Amino acid sequence: MAAAQKNSRVSVSFTERDHTLLTQIAEDRDTSLAWVIRQAVSEYLERNPPEEPSLPLPRPDQGHR
Repeated sequence: MAAAQKNSRVSVSFTERDHTLLTQIAEDRDTSLAWVIRQAVSEYLERNPPEEPSLPLPRPDQGHR
C-alpha cells in the first residue's frame, strides 16, 4: 500500500474574471473549484519542471561569472 501524500494548504487570490472562468470550468466538469486549480497547477508543473543546475557549479568564493 502506498503511503498517503501530505497536502499543503495555501490561500490564493484571483481576479473576478479568472475566478468566474475557473468556477465555470468546475461546473461544466461537475467537479470542485479546488480540483480544477490543483489539476491546473499539476499540469503546469509537468510542462515547466524546475531547472536543474548545470555543472560545474561556481565555487561559493568565486560567485557567478
